[in-house]
Amino acid sequence: MLRSLDPAGPRRLSASYRTLSRLLSAGLSRLDAAVSLEGGNAVDRELAAAMRSDQPWTSSSLLPPEHLATLRAGEQHGRLDAVLLELAEDGDLLAQSRSKLLKKLLYPAILFTAAFVIPPIPLLLTGGVGAYLRTALPVPGTLFVLVLIFDRWITSPGRDESILHRLPLLSPVFRLGAQVRFHRSFSRLVGAGLDLRESLRTAAAAAGPNPVGATALEVDRDVHLGRSVGESLARRRLVPPILAAVVTTADQTGRYDQASAQVALQLGDELEQAIDTRTRLFAGAAYLIAAGLAARSIFGFYGQLYR
Repeated sequence: MLRSLDPAGPRRLSASYRTLSRLLSAGLSRLDAAVSLEGGNAVDRELAAAMRSDQPWTSSSLLPPEHLATLRAGEQHGRLDAVLLELAEDGDLLAQSRSKLLKKLLYPAILFTAAFVIPPIPLLLTGGVGAYLRTALPVPGTLFVLVLIFDRWITSPGRDESILHRLPLLSPVFRLGAQVRFHRSFSRLVGAGLDLRESLRTAAAAAGPNPVGATALEVDRDVHLGRSVGESLARRRLVPPILAAVVTTADQTGRYDQASAQVALQLGDELEQAIDTRTRLFAGAAYLIAAGLAARSIFGFYGQLYR
C-alpha cells in the first residue's frame, strides 16, 4: 500500500542493483563503482559503502537479510554482477505482482466505498452535510485506518503472520505467497553458491514468520539428520504434489536452484488464480452491499417525502 514511500522498496532496490551490476560488468573496479554510486539515492549509497568495505554484505539497514546472504555468496564465487542482476529481476517481478494485485483490488474497493458513500446522498437534502458525513464516513474511514495499521504491522520486525494463515478464505493466498518467497529465495541463494543448509535457513526467513517459514526450518533439521533436500521438501508439502518429482530429481542432479525456480513459477500461477477468485468474490459481495444500501436509502428517502 505505502511501499512507494519506502526508501528500499522493490523498484528502488532493483534499480540500484541493476546499476551496480552494469558498472561491474563494464569492468569498473570496486572503488570506481562506489564513487559512481555515492551521488545516488539511499540504496545507492548503501551499496557504495558496501563496495568500499573490507567485509561487505554483513549488515544493512536497507537491504533484506536474504539479499545480503545472496550477495555474500555471489562475491565469494566471483559472480557478484550476475547475482545483482538476478536480484534486480526478482525485485521487478515482485513490484509487478504488487501492481497487479492493487489493480485487481481497485474495483472491489471502489464498489465497497461507493456502497457507503453514495446511498446516504439523500441525507444532504433532508439532514444536511453533518448527517451525511456521520452516516457515510465511519465504515470506509475505519477500514482505511485498519489498512494503514496492517501495512505498518506487516513490515514490522516482530510480527507473527500465523494469524493470516488461519483467516477463512484468505489463508491460501498468504500461504502461497510465503511459499513463492521461500522458493524464489532458495533458488537464488543456491544458484549464488551458498551452502544448502544456510540457503534453507535464509530462505525460511525470507518466507516470513509464519507456518511456511517454520516448515522450511524443519526441512533444514531433516537435512541435518541426513535426509535429502528434495525428499524433505516434498514430504513437508512445500511443493505442489504435481512437482514433487522435480525436487526429488534435484537430489540426483544437485540443481536445486532450477527445481525451486520451477516450483516458484508454478506456485506463482496458483497464487494469481487464488487472488483472481477472491477478488471476484469480494467484487460480488461489494456489489450486493452497494445495491442493498442504495435500495434502503432510496426507499427511506421517498418514505420521508410522502409522510
